[in-house]
Amino acid sequence: MDHKKLGNAAFREADYAAAITHFTAAINALDMHAPGAATLYSNRSASYMLMGEPRRAVEDARSAISAKPEWCKGHYRLASALEALGEKHLALESFQMSLKLEDNAEVAERCETLQQQLREENNGSAGACRTNVGEFIECRCILHRCQHP
Repeated sequence: MDHKKLGNAAFREADYAAAITHFTAAINALDMHAPGAATLYSNRSASYMLMGEPRRAVEDARSAISAKPEWCKGHYRLASALEALGEKHLALESFQMSLKLEDNAEVAERCETLQQQLREENNGSAGACRTNVGEFIECRCILHRCQHP
């Protein structure tokens, strides 16, 4: 039984609980660093987000990053889940890491939106957040469980 395909089909049909079940079965059959593991964790993270479970989505996004640190989508999944939890500073850092790894207009826009929200929350203080997406160079190793030069 190809649980990845079944999970993808369930996801397309918006049956996120079934998608999670199938992605979990596929993950359990693989080593954490096997080819495809990052995609499975990322897909399950997206499913958790759509089920309204951002904390579980964070866990899977971190696993996706651990399996494939240089993959922008893992960082994007983490950022989206952190944003849903109200962790704007951490979300911004993860969106910036995703953007650093791959230029993407949607991610750049989300960075700009979060930066503006953070400035507004801090009475216009640019010191409250990074003001230039391009300045972001490193990720927090504790947050991402990865290492970058």
